[in-house]
Amino acid sequence: MVDLDCIKSLAPHHLVLRKIGSQYSAQQPYLNSVYSHSVMLRFHSVGNELFIISRVSLRKYWSKALEILEQYSTAILIIGLTGLILFLQLLVNDVTAIKAKHTPGYPIDPDHDSFHFRVARAIANTNESVAIFILFVAFGLLTLADPVWLNRWAVVYFAGRVAHMLCYYFGIKLARSVSFAISLVGLVGLFVIALQAWA
Repeated sequence: MVDLDCIKSLAPHHLVLRKIGSQYSAQQPYLNSVYSHSVMLRFHSVGNELFIISRVSLRKYWSKALEILEQYSTAILIIGLTGLILFLQLLVNDVTAIKAKHTPGYPIDPDHDSFHFRVARAIANTNESVAIFILFVAFGLLTLADPVWLNRWAVVYFAGRVAHMLCYYFGIKLARSVSFAISLVGLVGLFVIALQAWA
């Protein structure tokens, strides 16, 4: 078995080597005129011989990762737009509370005829599902789920959330319930398509 001292004697002094089991990982950072990246060297020892298994550029892997993520551009955009909707709901809720002279920290009277109550419920409802949405999208990205369907289900969720918000603001109860159901269907779709890819 080749020890770390042997590898150090065979490798440049500025390499950083790390032993993982019987393997050694070495990283050599360098700069050129355009890019700053690293070259990874992978060593494996058999008897007294040292073999370089692979030499890969992080830039190459990063470019490949960007190509993969590009397929999910719609779902990624929806994450950002969902954040924007949540931000707008926060502003509307805060402005409404100020106009109503509501004391922060005190409960709001549960009155659906009150616009203040409706906007508070709208943002609370969005908060209940937004984390689930982000986790399901992340699950789909990590499992390389079908990008077409992942994007579609993300759009379904977003459309349901926007419709739900507007229906809550304008007090349209039946449409609000329907839009809520649509957003739930979007969440289920995201999870199922990601689970299929994982399986």
